[in-house]
Amino acid sequence: MGNDLYFVIFRDEDQWVAMGLQHQVMTQGRDFDEIRKHIRLILRAYHEVVGIESLKRLPPAPPEYWERFIRALKNGYNIDDLSNESEVPPNEPAFMELEAA
Repeated sequence: MGNDLYFVIFRDEDQWVAMGLQHQVMTQGRDFDEIRKHIRLILRAYHEVVGIESLKRLPPAPPEYWERFIRALKNGYNIDDLSNESEVPPNEPAFMELEAA
């Protein structure tokens, strides 16, 4: 785990929402491809525009998001291992891991 970043991803009506766990950042998208793109854009903006230290100062996600993440992890719903969103049952979360460079 080390410096890897984790995101819990869950359905909210007609979109998917991603919440950063170690640093509370949030984005949304219509599908997993859009979620991946938006997460990378947020992290790039923090790195290139605002400064990575600003990201590090953000608080971690609240406990309920960590609980969702643990459930997704136990169920194996890593979006990078799934072919599409339909593989995640309704009301179940998924997750994404970004390895530290």
